[in-house]
Amino acid sequence: MKVVRYTSTYASLWNDFVSKAKNATFLFHRDFMDYHSDRFEDHSLMVFHNEKLLAILPSNIKKETLYSHQGLTYGGFVIGQDLQRSEYMTVIKSIFHYLEVQKIGHLSVRAMPSIYHDQQAEEFNHAVALLEADTVHVDHLSCIDMKRKPSFSRSRKEGVRRGLKHGLVVAEIEDPELFWKELLLPNLSERFGVKPLHSLEEIKLLKRRFPKKIRCFGAFHERKIVAGTLIFETKFVAKAQYIAGDENRNRLGSIDYLFDRLLNDTFEEKPYFDLGTSKQVNGEDVNEGLLFWKEGLGARNVVQKQYRFDTSKHKVLDTSIR
Repeated sequence: MKVVRYTSTYASLWNDFVSKAKNATFLFHRDFMDYHSDRFEDHSLMVFHNEKLLAILPSNIKKETLYSHQGLTYGGFVIGQDLQRSEYMTVIKSIFHYLEVQKIGHLSVRAMPSIYHDQQAEEFNHAVALLEADTVHVDHLSCIDMKRKPSFSRSRKEGVRRGLKHGLVVAEIEDPELFWKELLLPNLSERFGVKPLHSLEEIKLLKRRFPKKIRCFGAFHERKIVAGTLIFETKFVAKAQYIAGDENRNRLGSIDYLFDRLLNDTFEEKPYFDLGTSKQVNGEDVNEGLLFWKEGLGARNVVQKQYRFDTSKHKVLDTSIR
């Protein structure tokens, strides 16, 4: 196998592979990855066998560590539909050997939760065990299994009733600027003193590139937006990337009503709904109030782990390769 560092000459091949892989989403498309290329030194890898592309590794480099990828919510080895387990191990061994030759001592991977997989793709977990990777971080995502979702809690049902009483209307918003300026920026600034990870200009750019994947929704009261969310939609998952409401959100039940409509109408047929983590801003402690709200919608825990591999250990994979 041959490992090649990605350059823009491979963009079409890369994107075509992403569209057919069994564990990829639009976040791995170069039109998404490259929007923040000024912040990260890209060092993405492609693995070929007899000119056939078998796997890719979306990644950036920082000092002597390769990260998959610090600008993405999840990452890892992206593989083709028909790649067999022994070939998978050979792919990893080839990448690790490449990294060792390049004097890149470690690989850090924030694993993709299995709910995002197109097919079962658990080979990575076997590699983690064989290579004795260190678990350096564990995130707890609040996700709703849409086929077996529990009913809303009493307090969430009460919020929905308030929304109905006040005549709220939920609608999709083509331009996220209204949500951004009226709700998200003031909310994050006043409550936490921070800004969103994405600027408005970046979100507008990405929404133009992925209009069916990045969607914005708002709840309106007397034609004024009172709650909103930005959704990243993949094949099996709708992920709430940002959520915000105005100062009347509790009185109007605006956020509860918005998510009632999204969960029971707009994304009712989607297998999973990901509400993300509930960490305190700029910290690792859990925001108990936020978690309480998510669990009230029916969300349950999905673990996402970040691993650190020593690239010199690739020889242990020899016994797993036919």
